[in-house]
Amino acid sequence: QSDVIEYKVHTGARITRKAVRDLKLPPNVNIGGYVREGKGYLANGNTTFLPNDIVVIFCLKNEFRHLEKYFK
Repeated sequence: QSDVIEYKVHTGARITRKAVRDLKLPPNVNIGGYVREGKGYLANGNTTFLPNDIVVIFCLKNEFRHLEKYFK
């Protein structure tokens, strides 16, 4: 089973500090896209998230617990 989760990016969150390719996300996690200022985008390895972005993540069941540290 899998989950689709949306996270809002907060100022100073770990996920804002590096491009996606350098975040060392868990292997069963895929970032599908994000919404910035009301407009949707596909994420790639070069994407760097900004505060207030909404990130859409696909992951295996219960992997989302390992993602919380990236969004605090």
